[in-house]
Amino acid sequence: MFKERTVLKILYPLAYIPHGHCYLWQTPLVGLHLVSDALIAIAYFSIPAMLIYFVRKRGDIPFSKVFVLFGAFIVLCGMGHLLDIWTLWHPDYWVSGIERAFTALVSCYTALQLVELLPQFLAMRSPEHLEALNRELEQQVAQRQRAEETLQTIVSGTASVTGDDFFPALVQNLATTLDVSYAMVFEAVDDTLQKVRSLAVWNADRLAENFEYELINTPCKKVVQENVLCFYPSGLQQIFPNNSLIESLRAESYLGLPLVDINNNVIGNLCIVDVKPMQRDDRTKMILKVFAARASTELQRKWAEEDKRRAYTELEFRVEERTAELVKANAALETEIQERIAIEVAIRLMAEREKATNRVILRMRQSLNLEWIFSTTTAELRQTILCDRSLIYRFNPDWSGVLVSESVADGWDVLLAPKANDLKVTKVTVDRSDCVITRLNSSDGFIRDTYLQNNAGGIYRQQNSYCCVADIYQAGFDSCYLQLLEQLQARAYIIAPIFCGERLWGLLAV
Repeated sequence: MFKERTVLKILYPLAYIPHGHCYLWQTPLVGLHLVSDALIAIAYFSIPAMLIYFVRKRGDIPFSKVFVLFGAFIVLCGMGHLLDIWTLWHPDYWVSGIERAFTALVSCYTALQLVELLPQFLAMRSPEHLEALNRELEQQVAQRQRAEETLQTIVSGTASVTGDDFFPALVQNLATTLDVSYAMVFEAVDDTLQKVRSLAVWNADRLAENFEYELINTPCKKVVQENVLCFYPSGLQQIFPNNSLIESLRAESYLGLPLVDINNNVIGNLCIVDVKPMQRDDRTKMILKVFAARASTELQRKWAEEDKRRAYTELEFRVEERTAELVKANAALETEIQERIAIEVAIRLMAEREKATNRVILRMRQSLNLEWIFSTTTAELRQTILCDRSLIYRFNPDWSGVLVSESVADGWDVLLAPKANDLKVTKVTVDRSDCVITRLNSSDGFIRDTYLQNNAGGIYRQQNSYCCVADIYQAGFDSCYLQLLEQLQARAYIIAPIFCGERLWGLLAV
């Protein structure tokens, strides 16, 4: 019943009188309230509209929720002033009260939110602080731009070079761009990291000669052995008082960092040294880190190329050594082949000679005619050993002799006439001491030689003796003996004895 009455009072507020009665319906007073409330309502509705427009245009505005709450609060306040105008003539005080209650809730919630956000509001930077931050940011931007320009300068100075040419270009561009007196890049001599060797050194205005030095009592020791960046802004000579290199350079400051491989093992270091104090500048450190990485890559490439060259040289040496061994083995094989061929030829010749001997023996057995046997022997022998002349010489009882058979090649002079006794060689005289040779022009046409006659056959009486002359002009014969051999058209000859039992019967010559 109470709820129904309350609803009826809200919908039909006939029990109340309009608010204008309180003003006694005085037109000036009513007009004053009417105009004031209307203007306030218009202002209250305009302010949220502008706040909403501002928030939508500036999406980066923090605490946007607060702007929404303020907008709702102000709109409700504007609604309250409109209801004040309405209640001048219509006593809808319950509606006005409900609206005011809702406004109170929104206002309290907004106040609570402000209490929570107040520390954040207080933490917001002041315009002066923001201006200082802006100046600092501008300085950082300028430093970054300078760093980029410096980096670009060094990159442009080193981009086109690689290998051993990279390191001189690197130290020159680093020293020039960073305005320091010295820039150096080193490689570790061995895995002990006790000594380094310079790859390039920039000394004020020129490249200096490379050198090696021990890391003891040097700023590079910590860089290389501990794998850390090392920076001494000033007082370098006082920190390392017994370092002659630092004293000779008159170094005051130092910045160095290690060069590492893909496994983070130290392989060298890159450093800059100056004769004046060095400022703590992240830009310089960043640039050195960038080019330390590039230097590490180039150093590893350099080592890889050196290993490749050493391997190639070693391979060439091994190939040459193996080739020499193969050539030697091939020569030995060729020699062995030639020896085998010579042996085979000798065996074949021996076989052919044995066949010829057997053939001669067979023919000799086919007849008892000595002249026919001698003729067959000389002919077969000449054809078998491919000589130009073969002959048989028989000794007489007084050790003179006679030519009993001969076989000659075409174009050679025949010593033995068609008749067996047309040419007699008796008392053939070849005296090696005085070489007396007499060519007789008698009808017998024989040559006297007292050597074989006086010496009873000479060396040929030994059954295993023979005489072989490969070249008569290389044998050291006397001129008179050479003349005799030339008359016989002989350039080389072999003479073997013919025995009849134990007695020297004659000579076989080719």
